[in-house]
Amino acid sequence: MKKLAIILMSFILILVVGLYFASGLILAKVSDKLLDYVTENVKIPNLEYTRPSFGSVRWSAWNAVKWTDVSMDARLVRNEAIKVAEDISLNIGEMTVSLENFSRRTFLLSAGGLSVKEKAKAQGADLPGAANYIEGANFETMINFDGLGMAGIRARLHALKEEIQQFTTLGVTKMPLSFSATTKFELQGKLCTARLSVENKGEEYRLVMDKSDLEKIVSQMTGKKPNPVDIAVIARNPVKAPLLIKIRDKAEATALLATQQNPKFPEDAYRHILWSYLLTKAYGEQFAKEVTDAHEAYADEEEIQKQGLINWTSASYQDLVNNALGRQYATLGYSEPDILERILFDPAVIRDDEAVKRFNAADYEKLKPLTGKPK
Repeated sequence: MKKLAIILMSFILILVVGLYFASGLILAKVSDKLLDYVTENVKIPNLEYTRPSFGSVRWSAWNAVKWTDVSMDARLVRNEAIKVAEDISLNIGEMTVSLENFSRRTFLLSAGGLSVKEKAKAQGADLPGAANYIEGANFETMINFDGLGMAGIRARLHALKEEIQQFTTLGVTKMPLSFSATTKFELQGKLCTARLSVENKGEEYRLVMDKSDLEKIVSQMTGKKPNPVDIAVIARNPVKAPLLIKIRDKAEATALLATQQNPKFPEDAYRHILWSYLLTKAYGEQFAKEVTDAHEAYADEEEIQKQGLINWTSASYQDLVNNALGRQYATLGYSEPDILERILFDPAVIRDDEAVKRFNAADYEKLKPLTGKPK
């Protein structure tokens, strides 16, 4: 009887081990089929990606499946109109899908050890710089299919796809999630590091950069430094942060060089027009206006404090008009060399010695942004 019990226990152990390894093989085959289907059928606007791969897959608990060493390459287009694209590689140390509530069909998707690397751009790129990194990221979101039929589930998955696209390109989503990471990027030849997290306000979940980290980065920059409102805008747009600062630096350096070659060249007008032009080319007219208006609002308030109401409005008006011209040049499709010529000959440009003479109070009231210190 004892021998029979030992044989039975051995058989059960062999069966359990066999089922465990067999389930791993089944999970691997199911995962491969699923990845084939997703790659072929799931298209995300502005995102082209290769078939993801994984190292292993297993049951991590009775209700959870875990994949390790997940990776894929992708091309992310941040501005469809002009095809501003980033080639990136994504790696996830561990990704888990677990059934949190069977009756409500609620699943938890989590990823740890996530890293995103932007592949280095070719030499001679318009705004060159080292590749950007996100590392040590942890991501978690809950997906609920409660009360949905197959059509509802497909609709929910489609909405999830749209939210992922929104988050990856703009850093904003309505999908409840938690996220933390460290980002690294090169700025003015130095490697900068800042923490990322998600800020929840109402229905919006926004990726943000730690302002104290950003302030340290700005304090080490050479040249004219971003003001506190500029920093607040950059912190709320970390996906765009490295390029925002590079665009600002390029506009400043290009305008300064033009003035060094010709002291009579209108440096301030060129800097503002080129800055606004490059922002519009990269991120569209609306965001370019948001960035430049925020900068001018804070600059205006500082001028009021320093000078009272003496002549600050004419300088502000000049900058606002030239910023608007930069956006217009971008939307009309002018090339960057065209900008240099238009600075000299376009009668709409307000040049550095014309600010007081060209001031238009009624027009200024329409253009001026709201003032206010950053919160």
